Amino acid sequence: MKLLLSNILFFLLCNSIIGHVLLNYPEGNEVFIAGEEITIEWEVLVYHGPGSFELFYSDNGGLEWKKIVDGIDNSILAYNWIIPNIETTNAKIKVIQVNTDTIYEHYTKDFTISLATDIGKFESIPYSFKLNNPYPNPFNNRSVISFELSNRGNVQLLIYDMLGRKIETLIDEIHAEGEYNFNWNASSLSSGTYIVFLKSKTSIASKKIILMK
Repeated sequence: MKLLLSNILFFLLCNSIIGHVLLNYPEGNEVFIAGEEITIEWEVLVYHGPGSFELFYSDNGGLEWKKIVDGIDNSILAYNWIIPNIETTNAKIKVIQVNTDTIYEHYTKDFTISLATDIGKFESIPYSFKLNNPYPNPFNNRSVISFELSNRGNVQLLIYDMLGRKIETLIDEIHAEGEYNFNWNASSLSSGTYIVFLKSKTSIASKKIILMK
């Protein structure tokens, strides 16, 4: 009986420490720019059967939460989120694992959101169609792909291998003119050289990027 009680207490203690769902990215202490697109990633540490996930963010250290999305299927462990147009040093993201009997949650440490520009200082900002060099490059699993758009319209950010085969579509949607950053997670790909393409209705640009694991 003592052994059984010890095992139960050990199980409860472990689960109270590690939780049931864990946010992997962001972790906290990052600095993001309003309008930047990031990929929120999490994992399930303790499985409780079929359910779903909900994502929230806070701009005041967790005192208030605003919904990002709900009803994410339990087979999906990532979500692309565009940083809102706010300025704060106390932003947080929270993931909730929703089950039939209860819910479990995990949230980040504080991170910073900065405004890209002080709009009051400029009447207009001249942008061009431009794909910047990814950073870091070479990289291990994660690299930031930044680009500029001179006009509003549909834009595609695509990854091809050296044989000309399309590997991933990172972005395929309408964006306004301006500067953007995309955090690319290539952990599912093999080491090698890839080509990043930025395409609009009238323009195309490309950069080589090397994945080294």
